[in-house]
Amino acid sequence: MQYRFSALPWKLLAIVLAVASLTFGFLGGYTTAWCLAEGYYAPDAAYQTTTSCYYLAQNWAEAVESRFLNDLTYDRWNILLEDNSFRFVILEEESGRVVASYIEGMDLDLGGGFAENKYLYREDFPMSLGDPDTPFETLYVTDAYFRGPSPEDPGADLSYQILCLLPSALPDNPNDPFAQGQRQFDLIYGLRIKGPVMLGVCFAALIAAVAFLLCQAGRRPGKEGVTLRWFDRVPLDVMAVGAFLAVMLLSDLVGQVFYAISYNYRYSDNFQTGLSLAGSTVIFVCASLLILGFLCTLATRVKAGKWWKTFLLVRLALWLLRQLGRGCRWIAQGFRAISLAPRAALGAAAALFVEFVLIVLFITSYDPAVPLLLLLLFNLALFAAIVLGARQLVALRKAGEQLAAGDLTYHLNTDKLYWDFKRHGENLNAIAQGINRAVEQRMKSERLKTELITNVSHDIKTPLTSIVNYVDLLQKPHSDQEGAQYLEVLDRQAKRLKKLTEDLVEASKASTGNLPVSLAPTSVDELVSQAVEEYRDRLEAQKLEVVVSLQRGLTVLADGKLLWRVLDNLLGNAGKYALPGTRVYVTAIPRGRQVVIAVKNISREPLNIDADELMERFVRGDSARHSEGSGLGLNIARSLTQLQHGEFLLTVDGDLFKAEVILPQAEGDTPALESGD
Repeated sequence: MQYRFSALPWKLLAIVLAVASLTFGFLGGYTTAWCLAEGYYAPDAAYQTTTSCYYLAQNWAEAVESRFLNDLTYDRWNILLEDNSFRFVILEEESGRVVASYIEGMDLDLGGGFAENKYLYREDFPMSLGDPDTPFETLYVTDAYFRGPSPEDPGADLSYQILCLLPSALPDNPNDPFAQGQRQFDLIYGLRIKGPVMLGVCFAALIAAVAFLLCQAGRRPGKEGVTLRWFDRVPLDVMAVGAFLAVMLLSDLVGQVFYAISYNYRYSDNFQTGLSLAGSTVIFVCASLLILGFLCTLATRVKAGKWWKTFLLVRLALWLLRQLGRGCRWIAQGFRAISLAPRAALGAAAALFVEFVLIVLFITSYDPAVPLLLLLLFNLALFAAIVLGARQLVALRKAGEQLAAGDLTYHLNTDKLYWDFKRHGENLNAIAQGINRAVEQRMKSERLKTELITNVSHDIKTPLTSIVNYVDLLQKPHSDQEGAQYLEVLDRQAKRLKKLTEDLVEASKASTGNLPVSLAPTSVDELVSQAVEEYRDRLEAQKLEVVVSLQRGLTVLADGKLLWRVLDNLLGNAGKYALPGTRVYVTAIPRGRQVVIAVKNISREPLNIDADELMERFVRGDSARHSEGSGLGLNIARSLTQLQHGEFLLTVDGDLFKAEVILPQAEGDTPALESGD
């Protein structure tokens, strides 16, 4: 099966699409997350309400606090607040008196009256958004205060509060940090709608590209099935760690790129921004390719099956389990090599040793609860093992009693037996089964012996009775025509009796191996073809069509005369018992280093008999014995085949009768053809 889209250009296009979608999708997602965190989607969104502005104002409030406590001069305050929109007012908490301030339209007032030993006393510096009656829209009020001694009473402390103020319209000053933050806000605010759209489009494209790559993972043009490459054999957990690190790198990289863009935008360093973007893009592409490679190799391994075995940890665990199993088997084999009595003594000694150790721990331990619990659990386990062993002994004793009583149908369930008990139970079951088989074979032998005597008596008595009767008729007055008929019947019955006698002798010789056997390379197709042609007329007279299928050039190591006799019996058997109007199939095919010659036909009578029983002497498929034959043909064929070191098989499936002669294939190329007439 060829895959339409498995060409390399399509895969490269999918990889490029996936990397691009992942890159822009990360940017879109990060932009969307930034906008959500900063409140860009709020109806009254403004820079002064963002967390960025909050933290920047907090930093400047702490700077003002530090400068104020260090008694900075007017000039140093100016340097501090130059090119800065930040304004502040420091109030005394109780009286509300302005201690120091720097507000638009007012001169810098550093205040006064502070003692020399001002100190800071606060735990945190959180701020909340306020709304004072000032020309400034945004006000951050510190929720924690710093304290200093009162001018009137140096022993008392006064609390002071810083009000952080920003103008409603920030100036367009490139050096003003708040103005830079405003420009960053305006830039990202314009992308607040494009971010989710770009995220959705890139996500859909990424899913499509990854799905295509996963479907094509492991497929190569012109090859069937899944093909593993070198990276598909790298331990999967190693690649998983690499993919995880790549994901973490991408997440951090997007944030750094976003920060670099905004930071460099503040200071108008386009060259530095370009370098940052170029380097980050290269790293991003490499990390994306690593993630895609992990997904593709995972899909390939899942398609190939047993993907979990490619884990390094799984391999290590399996190796450790194998080593542990070998060690346990080695110990178990050594333990089983010991006879039962020493093994029981060893187990009892081990139990006593554990008992002794637990008792010592119980006596000497500062906290005897744990040793006592272990001692109780061990004794419970020991008691359970003794009870289990006793139950298994009872089951074995019952099985032995049933066997001794002659109940051979009793079967001991060994699934709940363990160790030597199970082996002993299996031995008892094997003894019962062996006795059962011996009894069945003995009964079958007696039955076959009885049937053999009955069949032999019947087959000999029938022609002999006919001969006696017609001899008696010949002794009486009769015409010449009647005498000729009587002689014809006598001749036919005498030949039948002679044939039966010869078959008996041949069967006896074949079964005892008293026939001479001369094995030589024999041509199967020529011998089978000759036998079929000799029987074709007789088979067609019975309205049987012969279908021959032979592989040319087959030779077997056999005795030609004996093999001819086997084929003669099989084809003669088909002519006697096959259903008229059907086909008789004769085939010869190689099977490994053997040749199988088969004869198949549909039986005229129902074959309600076992295939092995059909090969016994004087057993016929026609149980009523209305047809001709002695019932020795298949038995003789089997014995002759075995004399040639072959195998004779019978198969009965409903009315289908199949006989197979399996002989060793000859090594030489000079077959000999011998036949018997």
